[in-house]
Amino acid sequence: MNRIMLLSGILAAALATGCSSVPGTGGSPGPVDGDAARTALCQSGSDTSLAGLATQLDGITDDSDTTQITTAIGTTMADLQSVQLDTGEAVVRDAAVTALGALQTAISDPTTRGQAAAQAAAALRTADTELCQ
Repeated sequence: MNRIMLLSGILAAALATGCSSVPGTGGSPGPVDGDAARTALCQSGSDTSLAGLATQLDGITDDSDTTQITTAIGTTMADLQSVQLDTGEAVVRDAAVTALGALQTAISDPTTRGQAAAQAAAALRTADTELCQ
């Protein structure tokens, strides 16, 4: 129940701030095999896996260089959008994508990036628990 409340709050906050449905620089993601995308999202030690990106987001500060993290966000969003999921998993995935979209919007502003990063990290950890365990 708490997880649903957390995801609902993240989703509401992300929708309030607006987000882009296309990761990266505005191009559309290329075709990605759903199974390969799930493998990439759950791969231990990868910077673009759900857990790996969440760990990176935990380290974001006002002074962080966001170039590499922005690329990782785009890659992870594309993988999340490519995974074939059942309805219950799709809700968790959609919350993570929305939180990452909100972070993409907030990342250029040092005063908002920390909160958006924390929300996205929480959504990614929830998605990791649901999709990878």
